[in-house]
Amino acid sequence: MNLQPNDTMGQAGSTGSADTFEAGLRKAARQPETAQADVLRRILARNAETVMGRRHGFAAIGDVEAYRRAVPVHEFHALRPMIEMQRASGQPVLSADRPVTHLPASGAVRRCDRVPLVAGDLAYRARAREVAHRALARESGFAAGRVLDLGALAGTAGADPVPGLRQILDLEARAYVVALLWLGHRDVTGIDAGRLESLDLLQDVLGRHGERLLADLEGGELSIADRLPSGLAAAARDAIAPDDGRIEELSLVTAQEGVLSVASVWPSLTVVAADLTADDSGRPAWLPIRVRIVDTGCELSEVRATVAMGLGETFLPLLTEAYFEFAEVDAEHPAPAAFLGLYGIRPGQDYQVFVTTMSGLYRYRLKATVRVDGHLGRCPTLRVRRHDLQTGLAEQARLQVSQANAAAGEALDAAFGDPPRFTLLGGPRKGTFRLLLERRADVEPRLAAIAEAVDRRLRRASLAYDTARADGAEAAVTVGFREHRPASARQSAQMDCSAA
Repeated sequence: MNLQPNDTMGQAGSTGSADTFEAGLRKAARQPETAQADVLRRILARNAETVMGRRHGFAAIGDVEAYRRAVPVHEFHALRPMIEMQRASGQPVLSADRPVTHLPASGAVRRCDRVPLVAGDLAYRARAREVAHRALARESGFAAGRVLDLGALAGTAGADPVPGLRQILDLEARAYVVALLWLGHRDVTGIDAGRLESLDLLQDVLGRHGERLLADLEGGELSIADRLPSGLAAAARDAIAPDDGRIEELSLVTAQEGVLSVASVWPSLTVVAADLTADDSGRPAWLPIRVRIVDTGCELSEVRATVAMGLGETFLPLLTEAYFEFAEVDAEHPAPAAFLGLYGIRPGQDYQVFVTTMSGLYRYRLKATVRVDGHLGRCPTLRVRRHDLQTGLAEQARLQVSQANAAAGEALDAAFGDPPRFTLLGGPRKGTFRLLLERRADVEPRLAAIAEAVDRRLRRASLAYDTARADGAEAAVTVGFREHRPASARQSAQMDCSAA
């Protein structure tokens, strides 16, 4: 398959209106080989002068076979140095367009392992969501009123209620802001959850912080403003929409039911849209039976893999956004000839998936397999099975090692001109830790004060932890002495990078 420009596809990859985008997808599905060649040609041409493009001779690649010979298969660990170099320098290392955001890499070990996303790919994803929403709107009451987007909680590309919301590292605080900004709107008929666990998180926040949320809504205030960057706190406060009638309605709900819930706050909710491949949490037991859950397709951090063209039945690969390659699942290191294009895979077989994107991922192996379950035009429709089920949101909301490490360091720096060395170890339960200090005469009388200082900082770092402590939970960090002098200053079991 050659990569010469082909005008017959027109604007198949255009991000214009949702109508244009859907029409382009359907047109591309009639000629998948041509559509995929056009996508790969555009990606290589746009990124030919990047570090990656010059290294592998993108400008001289004339067909798919040459691309496979010139460019090796990549996984995240191989691209990490170039991703970090581009992020730090702003130079075109992987992509000519500067990334506008970075999302957690599928199956990442560290929270700072993130893949880039450029504006063009972000726009494609937005249009793909609109296509899925339009399909829902045609066949259900999803968009009869407002649609609440939980992308900021699910970690997917989405429309945030205030810019910069994802800068809030404390997931429970982020969910609190989302809940507060949507409480004023009764007419929510659809929720784009991204992943079902984000719906559980929203339900938990409404239940735990209902009275506080109502007080903030009534006063037009944000009681957790001190946990947010100042500019973001001001923007969130300005976006609060207090309404006397709505506040009275929600107060009555609280009086009758004891707590707020998704179902009681938004009684017109009829459909929840989600990527049902994203986690294995299943339908929330608390969700009323009247609310339908619909699969809208698979969106990984690296690529929007499929989009639903109907109510959870036809999942079309987003063949105008990324170039897809496939290999049999048992081929650990497939030879170039073993790779198939989107137009070459067949029903009844599971395949590994490799993508090339405008955002700078080239022949990138996804943590997923696919199986053909039908066709739209000449393009296979796909069922995706993910092998990277994301870290649960409940797990993410627990105290992280990095938070405990930072709180210990700050507390010791504030208390001592020459801070003692320390080691941070895991405690008896998840989200608990043991802080072991260098044994010194000036430290021993201050152990209790150190423990209190660390706890204060942790309560500021995590709304969920602060709430638990207010309800009588034990402190997450215990403080004691090491039996032996540590080999190096400030050892830590830190395994994530929350500041990323």
